[in-house]
Amino acid sequence: MLPHLTIYTDRFMADWVGARAIMFLVLIRPKYKDDKGIHAHEYTHVKQWYRWGGLWALLVTIALFIFPDSVQVIVPFYALSICLFPLMYVVIPSFRLEAEAEAYAAQVNAGADINDMAHRLASPNYKLDISDEEAAMLLLEYLE
Repeated sequence: MLPHLTIYTDRFMADWVGARAIMFLVLIRPKYKDDKGIHAHEYTHVKQWYRWGGLWALLVTIALFIFPDSVQVIVPFYALSICLFPLMYVVIPSFRLEAEAEAYAAQVNAGADINDMAHRLASPNYKLDISDEEAAMLLLEYLE
């Protein structure tokens, strides 16, 4: 399991959100503390952050120790690596769709209903412009 920190709180989330992941930090509403599906969903986002940026941040940090005189060149790459996943998530709808499909599939694997998760994925809140049926088909591709 990748390093992460889970905090149970109702703060820092839109009303329609039950939980959210910010890099390695997972915020979950207290009423969902025992919901394995939401934990699986958000932990998937943590894995995605590590996959798309966290690993690069680690490599850049190591590079700073190996090449300390190159700090002015390396630091911008560090900032970019930390922001890569969130930036791609916000700016590229197809990336956001795949990230959420993978996370909702993890939620289904943890016991959630696929039709409910497809409906949530197709929600206008994500601005993906897909139907429940299209969302369900995409979730099936990610199911284990």
